[in-house]
Amino acid sequence: MYSVVLADDHPLLLRGLQGVLKAAPDFNVLAATASGVQALSLISDLRPDLAVLDVSMPNVGGLAIQRTVLQERLPVKVIFLTASLTGRQIADAISMGVWGILLKEYATEVLLDCMRQVASGEKWLPPELVARATSAGPCP
Repeated sequence: MYSVVLADDHPLLLRGLQGVLKAAPDFNVLAATASGVQALSLISDLRPDLAVLDVSMPNVGGLAIQRTVLQERLPVKVIFLTASLTGRQIADAISMGVWGILLKEYATEVLLDCMRQVASGEKWLPPELVARATSAGPCP
């Protein structure tokens, strides 16, 4: 069973994610929060296998959390679940070692497939998103 921390500033989506993962026998949600600051604290304290994060949250978003995970070498695989990402954000996420990127418009089964693949040590980076990142390039 894989341990998970969830972070999204939309309460309805956060509850929905918890429900989906509760029904999946291979995932255990350790904590869910609407705060990026709290998400970072939970990741640091609980050391989950996976963290599913919204990129755009008030104060501390997913990219800032991933940057800290990288700098502090926290043993968590980060997956971004977001409504939209710019090419530059995708490029930055990839350069910082994010394990997966999903758009919120994807089906529930895609999220579970992504999480299982990432948990097993493989990246989940859809080609159409990588193409947007390639055309944008990383931030200077």
